[in-house]
This record gives sequence, structure tokens and C-alpha cells, in this order.
Amino acid sequence: YYRDYWRGNKNTAFVPWNTRANKILYEVTKDKNIARFIFEMNDWMVKYEQVRESLYKDEIGGMPKRSPRYSTSVYMEGIIDAYVVAVAEGDHRRTVRYRDSIRNGMKFVLLTQYVYANAYYLPNEKRALGGFRNSLIKNNQRIDFTQHAIFAILKSLDSGVFK
Repeated sequence: YYRDYWRGNKNTAFVPWNTRANKILYEVTKDKNIARFIFEMNDWMVKYEQVRESLYKDEIGGMPKRSPRYSTSVYMEGIIDAYVVAVAEGDHRRTVRYRDSIRNGMKFVLLTQYVYANAYYLPNEKRALGGFRNSLIKNNQRIDFTQHAIFAILKSLDSGVFK
């Protein structure tokens, strides 16, 4: 059902959560059809939705292409799961593609975090420090921006993508 639905309704919101669920199923079954579906979704995400070139180098790695923002963290969570499956499958081409995507995406995510160097102009700098903002140009914060960023950071470290 979900494979058919995805193929007829490709959208970014579907990918990370379905990748996570399918990764768990893959770990139990080692079913190559499940791995292929994970790769199909994430190949699309990386190719069509991640900023590869921009006049503003800080946007590279962000998602979606038209408006890179906090959702990059959510998408990174899914791509990290796809990376883990690619490693398990011995798929070197995808391992490298996803690794590069994660490294660029996590750079973008970290640029959205408030640190001393970029929070000096805020009315209450100390309350903002450590949190993650909407985008590189929108300063609003929500707890889910920070939660997804932290989960993506932890998952990327656990995956070994930075070794």
C-alpha cells in the first residue's frame, strides 16, 4: 500500500517516517525489497530536494531546495536511516551519496543553531542559546525545531557517518 501511495504522491513529509518504519522492518527481515523501497524514497529526496548549489554557500545541504529550513533535520533523520541500510546492504554508491548528503545537511542544521556568535542581537540571547531556529533568515524557534535537530545530530553520530 505505502509503496503504491508513495509512487503516486511523492512528497518530502512521507519519506523520513516511512524510512524509519521500513528500516526497523528491514533490520528484522533483511528483505531486499524493503531496502529497495528505502533507497527509492531517499534517492528522490537527495536528488530533488537538497540544495546542491547556491549563491549562498550556507544553504548547501538544506532542504527543501526552494526554501531550506528546519525541516532539514527531519529529512536528515530519514536519510541517516537509509545510510545505515545502504551500509548493511554493501551498497557503496548509495553509502557515499547518503554520507555526503548527511554531512552537508548536518552542516546546514548546525548553522541554524543559536550560539554566542549569531545570537548577540536577540532581545534575550541567553534564552535562545543552544536552540535551533526556523531557517538561516527566520529567527523564530519552536521546541520541535530543536528536538529534530538533536535527534538528527545523535543519529548521525550513532551511524558512524563522520568516522
